[in-house]
Order: sequence, then C-alpha cells, then structure tokens
Amino acid sequence: MKAKIIFFVLCAVLWNSSVSAQTFDEGIAAYNGKNFREALSIFRKFADQGHAFAQSNLGHMYENGMGVARDDQEAVRWYRLAAEQGNAIAQNALGIIYANGRGVARDDLEAARWYRLSADQGIQYAQYNLGGMYANGRGVAKDDGEAARWYRLAADQGYTVARAALGRMYANGSGVARDDQEAARWFRLAAEEGDSFAQNALGAMHASGRGVARDDREAARLYRLAAGQGNQYAQYNLATMHAEGRGVAKDDGEAARWYRLAADQGNAAAQANLGFSYGKGLGVARDDREAVRLYRLAADQGNTDAQANLGYMYASGLGIAQDDGEAVRWYRLAAEHGHANAQNNLGFMYSEGRGVDRNHAWAAYWYALAARGGNEAAVRNLEQSLPHLRQLKVAGQTVNVRANGDEKAEVVAKLSKGAGVYRLGEDREAGWTEVYIPDGHRVGWVKTSLLGNPAPAPVEPAASSGPYPPQPAPVPGRVSCNTRCFNGDCYRTYSNGERVRFQARRRYDPFSGQFTWDSGGC
Repeated sequence: MKAKIIFFVLCAVLWNSSVSAQTFDEGIAAYNGKNFREALSIFRKFADQGHAFAQSNLGHMYENGMGVARDDQEAVRWYRLAAEQGNAIAQNALGIIYANGRGVARDDLEAARWYRLSADQGIQYAQYNLGGMYANGRGVAKDDGEAARWYRLAADQGYTVARAALGRMYANGSGVARDDQEAARWFRLAAEEGDSFAQNALGAMHASGRGVARDDREAARLYRLAAGQGNQYAQYNLATMHAEGRGVAKDDGEAARWYRLAADQGNAAAQANLGFSYGKGLGVARDDREAVRLYRLAADQGNTDAQANLGYMYASGLGIAQDDGEAVRWYRLAAEHGHANAQNNLGFMYSEGRGVDRNHAWAAYWYALAARGGNEAAVRNLEQSLPHLRQLKVAGQTVNVRANGDEKAEVVAKLSKGAGVYRLGEDREAGWTEVYIPDGHRVGWVKTSLLGNPAPAPVEPAASSGPYPPQPAPVPGRVSCNTRCFNGDCYRTYSNGERVRFQARRRYDPFSGQFTWDSGGC
C-alpha cells in the first residue's frame, strides 16, 4: 500500500486575536508563491500559539524540507500537536509517517489508529489509506470487505486511486461479489483521470472482453496511455500487442522497444520476451549473449519461460559455454512449476543421459507431464521411452490410482482389471508403485499388491565406452546405425561396427520455434 498525502493550507478565522487573519493569509500567499522561508516564519507564529492548521502546515514543511532543512522528527512533533487537536489532515499525515517509519519507529497499529480518526472525519485520502491497511492486514485484521467499504467512501468522493482500487476489488471478487462490469466502470472513471493502473487494467479487460466488449484497438490505446506514464505492466502489454499485431500493426521493433522499457524496470516477463527477441533476431540484431543475460535476469525471478529458455541455451551452447548440468538445473526449475516445454526437454535429457544419469523411467515421467500439458513433441517422445519400461497389469477389479503413495491421497484415475500401466518407480517399504497410464498421460501411485503379471524387463543395449552409442543389431539387406549428438557434435556407430564423428546441421523447427540439430539418417 502506498499512502497518499495532500497538503492543505487553510484559511480560518483565528480564535487568537493577537495574530491577525491577514497575517495568516500572507503565509498562504507566501507558500503559494514558493516563498517558503516567509511562509515558514508566519506559520510558526500561529503554530506556537496552538493553531492546529498552522501546526499541520509546519509539519508538512519540515517533512519535505520546504524553507528549512528536512527534519522528520520535527515534522512528527508538529503533526502530532495538530492531530491531537483533531486536525484531520495532520492525523492522516501522522498515519503515513507511522506506516512508513519516518521520524518514528514503524508502527502499523498507530498508523491505522490515526488513519481511522481522519477517515471518520470524511478525509478521502485517509479513507483510502485505511482501506489499504485492511486489504493488506497491516495494523488491523485483514478484511477485504472493510477494505472495499473504505475504498468506496473515498471513491464516491472522486478520489482517483480509490476508484482504481475499488475496480480491482470487483475484478478479483475481493470483499465484494466479483462483477466485471462494475470493475470496468470504476477502472474507466479512474482511467479517464489519468490513473495508469486503471488504464492498464481497463486495457486488459478490453483485450480479453471481460466486462466490456473485446476491442484490441481500445486495449492498445489504453496500454499506450499507461505505458507513457512508465507503467511497466502496460509497457509489457503494449509490446505484446505489437509482437502479435493486435490492435496495432505488427512491429517487432516496437515490441522490443516497449519490452526493453519494462525490462529495465525489472519486469521478468518483459526480460524473458526481450531475451527471446534477441535469441531470434526479432526487431533487434540477433545476440545470443544478450539473450542469455536477459533470460538469467528473468529466470532468477522465477519466470518459467526464461528458465526453460536458459536451459535450452546451456544445452545448445548458444551465447554461453555448453553445459548439460546447468541445462538440466534450469529445465528442472521450470518443469517442477508445470512448464510443458521444460518438462519435455528434461525428459529428453534423461533419455539421452545428458547432464544426468540416463533413466528411461524419469524420461517417461517428465514426458508424461508435458504430454498432459499439451506438448505434442512429448507424446512422440513417450513412444520411444515406453519400450524401455516394464509393463504391468492391474490385478484388482477396480484400482484407485492416487497422487502419491498414501491411501488418503487424491484419486487421479480408476483402473479396471487387466488395464496396462508402465512402472516408473517403487516404494518397496510402503508397498506402492509409481506408474504411467497411457490413457490421458497420467502419472500416479498404485498399491503394489494390486499389480500383477509383470512383463520381462526390457533388455537395454550394451553400454559403449566414450561418446559413441552402442552398435545396433545387424539387419539383413541394409545398414543401420545409432547416433548420439552433443550440441551438434555427433557420434555414430553402424551395424557393421564402423564409427564416425561428424557435425550436425542446424535446422529451424517451426513447431517449437527453436533451432535444432539435424544429424540426418544413416
């Protein structure tokens, strides 16, 4: 929550006749004319006589170093004198000071107390600030309903940021019933007053057709307004519109420009997409080293696209020294968070024994998760891994397949007697077997006692020394071979025992959007 304060210099009929109203007016005029030293001197005369408005104004000047060296402790002293007299502006200011820990130890309880005193007097800024405390559970118990109530009070007075905040509550269904049309209404009010958050949010609603008619041109217009104010999320969204040609002409150069502005603010998604632009030469000169740098920035923030792409750069040796171990590490980070491409690539590393010990069960496991996530390449890869696994048959009449080896775990599938599954692993002590189910590409656990008739273990080809793959069995009438490649450096063993080393060709794969190595046929 970012607290807001608005400074008011208020004219008043003074109860102390020893200081004239004309002198106070002169203080106001001096302040408005930016003659802060004169204003400070006049306000101090009133403040020393206990005038709350003057004390509040004096606190503001000390807080911001206007006509005097900035002094947070002195600002607190004058704000408190005014606040304790019931001055609502000073109460809100004191709440901000406690919320941020400026001149005092941070104290959310005190912040909320002063905000409430001010908000109860109808000060819209304090109402918004108190709403933020409820939304974030600071100084009060988290209560989205109370947050929405205070935001509405401020929004009804026309406070722009409160209107944007209330729109967010309706969009998320926080503290109020979700209502996209009502969210769009509040966002529009705030957007028309220049609030960049609301402009970006309303743009997103137009881009998706939530609560408003879908309109890519309007979405792009709103994104541009917010992006021009430096809103990193709008900059990213506008870049994506240019990259896809939605609502604006497709322009990779403009996409890269806006991605860069957001990336420079630390936006992980923009860093990942700008890295992709450099990796493919989209709107910028191709630069694999810059792609790696940007991928790493985003990957370190947990962006799974960047993690998967960084893994690919390590596996391929693009922009960085080839390192299968690092490729596996980054693939795994993304794969464990459900990134289908990373899961497929991690499966490939297991199937080839690159960066990890070769393990067809782990390969099938990751391929299965990727296939279930819609990765078609993983479906094809599974077909090559399954022959290396032991196939089992369900022995029970109806068997529950669970998410983990626990009778209380979620049931992910039900199998009938005779259904075939593939063994991935086993917890012998607990009596559970992890299996792959071809129907739906599901993975789960079954009680070992409910599985029977194991097929013989598949026979693996004899391991070969060095990088060359095993020699294939001779096939009458033709020459066959086995090939293994590492970043385009390929080793091939023919059925007649001949072994050769060669360089694969780079080929663009339009399905994956990446370059791959083509080792050709035998």
